[in-house]
Amino acid sequence: MFELSDDAIATRPLHLVRFDTRFGNADQVWRTMQADAQWIIVPVGFGFAGDNVVLQGSDGSVRFKVAAHSEPGILNGIIGSHAAMQQFTDAPLGLSLLVEAQPAIDPKTLARTIKRSLFPQVVQAATMREVLDQGYRFNTALLGMYGFYG
Repeated sequence: MFELSDDAIATRPLHLVRFDTRFGNADQVWRTMQADAQWIIVPVGFGFAGDNVVLQGSDGSVRFKVAAHSEPGILNGIIGSHAAMQQFTDAPLGLSLLVEAQPAIDPKTLARTIKRSLFPQVVQAATMREVLDQGYRFNTALLGMYGFYG
């Protein structure tokens, strides 16, 4: 599960596809998600736009509606606003940060340096290419399990 702040939502950080019929475009999805905590974004392959998703929150069941799908890649999970994720305050927390390196910096070296320096704090670091490749392998394996590949 990924929580996006209002500032992050305002940047429209992901390419959205397959909207619920109530939305005409991605901008409407983002605005509604920011204003109404019941709307979430899920990765392609996780149900259908318009579906209900029920999760176990701190005080019982929490019902969401799928507004749209995000293309596979960076945030593979349920994506909601700050207000939507407040219902999971007892869940273990994590944090994902995207770091932009200067053009002269090698991404693999930077990721390895971050990983080494923060290892005692159980921090993982990877290049964007590694994250995208991992997501691609996962999605290919999932599709293979369901017989979508010859």
